[in-house]
Amino acid sequence: MDQSLKKLNPKAEDIFAASEKLFDRCRGAYALVALISGHGMVGLRDPHGIRPLVYGTRTDKNGNTEYMMASESVALDALGFKVIRDVKPGEVIYIDEKGELHSKVCDNSREHTPCIFEHVYFARPDSILDGSSVYKARLRMGEYLAKKIMAERPDHDIDVVIPIPESSRPSAMELAHHLGVKLREGFVKNRYIGRTFIMPGQAEREKSVKQKLNPIALEFQDKNVLLVDDSIVRGTTSKKIIDMAREAGAKNVYFASAAPPIRYPNVYGIDMAVKEELVAYNRSEEEVQKELNKRKPGQSKFTTQRKEDDLVQILSGVFEGKTTGTPISLIIYNKDMRSRDYETIKNKFRPGHADFTYFKKYGIRDYRGGGRQSARETAARVAAGAIAKKVLENKIGKKYKAIGAVTQLGILGCDTKNWNEKFISKNPFFCPDKSIVKLWEKYLLGIRKSGSSCGAVIEIRTNGVPVGLGAPIYSKLDMDLASAMMSINAVKGVNIGSGMNSAFLTGEQNSDEISQKGKTTKFKSNNAGGILGGISSGQEIIVSFAVKPTSSILTSRKTIDKFGKNTSISVKGRHDPCVGIRAVPIGEAMMHCVILDHYLMNKAQCGK
Repeated sequence: MDQSLKKLNPKAEDIFAASEKLFDRCRGAYALVALISGHGMVGLRDPHGIRPLVYGTRTDKNGNTEYMMASESVALDALGFKVIRDVKPGEVIYIDEKGELHSKVCDNSREHTPCIFEHVYFARPDSILDGSSVYKARLRMGEYLAKKIMAERPDHDIDVVIPIPESSRPSAMELAHHLGVKLREGFVKNRYIGRTFIMPGQAEREKSVKQKLNPIALEFQDKNVLLVDDSIVRGTTSKKIIDMAREAGAKNVYFASAAPPIRYPNVYGIDMAVKEELVAYNRSEEEVQKELNKRKPGQSKFTTQRKEDDLVQILSGVFEGKTTGTPISLIIYNKDMRSRDYETIKNKFRPGHADFTYFKKYGIRDYRGGGRQSARETAARVAAGAIAKKVLENKIGKKYKAIGAVTQLGILGCDTKNWNEKFISKNPFFCPDKSIVKLWEKYLLGIRKSGSSCGAVIEIRTNGVPVGLGAPIYSKLDMDLASAMMSINAVKGVNIGSGMNSAFLTGEQNSDEISQKGKTTKFKSNNAGGILGGISSGQEIIVSFAVKPTSSILTSRKTIDKFGKNTSISVKGRHDPCVGIRAVPIGEAMMHCVILDHYLMNKAQCGK
């Protein structure tokens, strides 16, 4: 209560005023119910609505209305109270000594973000939270998991589904039903051992898991077992449970989790031991997703209109908040692969396209889209680049930065002297020069209308790379960068610094004169593109590459089919007038990957 009020008998408005100050000062997840002796009962919920709170009424034998507030509706049901409604986020409810109810939303400025972990794990299944059934939510999780398994492994060999009791039972039951396999209670729970995720220290958790769960060997012996859990914070207990299933005689152990990602060291007001132990610590899917969003199709009228979410999921390679030294496994679903768009050309070769050489070399090609000749594979490159970028920023610092831009679109180039880094992300072409964008727009719309396509030149500028990365012969930095850029689909040429244009320069023009000022080495120019003799000079690394026009065009062209007969071809469906635009984040990703490789090699060789 606010002492400055100097009131012995506070009214409802005083309660609300004090609560407003509480909301201003307190951050996080909380729900509060308090009895004020001689005055009444107060209940409030945090402005984000993270913690649940509900209130209800019942009539006593004298006809008076009684009130009750609790975090879950089941508490009210058990005592014969009728649930009235959930307390709103930032709302305060005050019931005075006369039994009159007063309510006010004292803070509605925050985003409503209830904790999904309540529905998945923490709450009783017979509760209703924010109008949603906890039990129904868990059933749907099981249904979703089943669909995911059938989509990825329709020929699965699962013999039995075993829940990790108790909150995962509804999910496991629904999962088993949809898979058409048995559900068995393979673990017996010791109810005297508390929730392991709140225990400090890995050793204590491992010990407690062994004491908490006892496997029934009969349900595991010589079976392919799918364990279903609904709570993964660090991964320690999950690993231990898998070991226990193997020790009980399971032939193969599969593990599925319906847990939401835990990204912060505070859950329902419980302080975790250390934030570094969290599975998602410092390895944010959002960071990877941000890079992927730059290359995905359908973002403007100047690229293919395929609609791909390109949502990334990190599957493996990260454990207990740290990389494991094994490959980081990611999955990105291809949701808009329309095979019918390619059905009419399945036996024909696109002129200028690699489907001819693929077929001649391997005797088979996937005409449906999404195969080895598809730009879909570049999504994985961008995801890898996002991780490499994160590592480089941690090792080198925020001074490390690689920025890509389209410097030429078809026959129209831009003035790189007008390079505006902030403008690049604000236009659909990734163009660094404001003055040319309107002309590019008109030009590319004409290309698209005609059913044709055009090429592009992409330039990647990288700052913050230390001196000394690379080697004189076999691991030249510029050699590896050229190889990386050439490995991108549709790339036909790479320049480092002045590149091909250096052939037109004199020795005087090409030389990057050097001077020293104090401890700082300065270069008058950068024709070398930041690399001398295959080794980084500390200057800005400049790499540009040319992307050819796509061969998938609407215009009819002469070709042959796989039977060796002359024919003609025009590609219907999702037309991309310039694939080079979406190559910008791919080029950035390849730059990150190569620089990281050389950073690690240099550290191993030179210790710095």
